[in-house]
Amino acid sequence: PGLLGGLRSLNAFRAFLQMAPAMLVVPEQFALSQAGKAFDEAGALLDDKHRQAVQRVVRATLRMAAALRDAPTG
Repeated sequence: PGLLGGLRSLNAFRAFLQMAPAMLVVPEQFALSQAGKAFDEAGALLDDKHRQAVQRVVRATLRMAAALRDAPTG
C-alpha cells in the first residue's frame, strides 16, 4: 500500500460510513503514516504536530456531540 495507503482507505471508509449506515462523520480527519514508528514506549505520539492533529479531531468530535446533544428534538 505504501505511505498513502492508509489515507486512501480512510477516505473510502468515510464515504462508506456517510452513505451505508447514514452516520454523521466530522470533517476533520488525521491519517498517521508509519504508525509503527510514531509512538514512544509509553504509547504517546512522538511528533507534536501529530498530537495536535489528533487533538483537533477529538475537539471536532466533541463539538459535534455537544451540538447533537443540545439540538431540539421533535
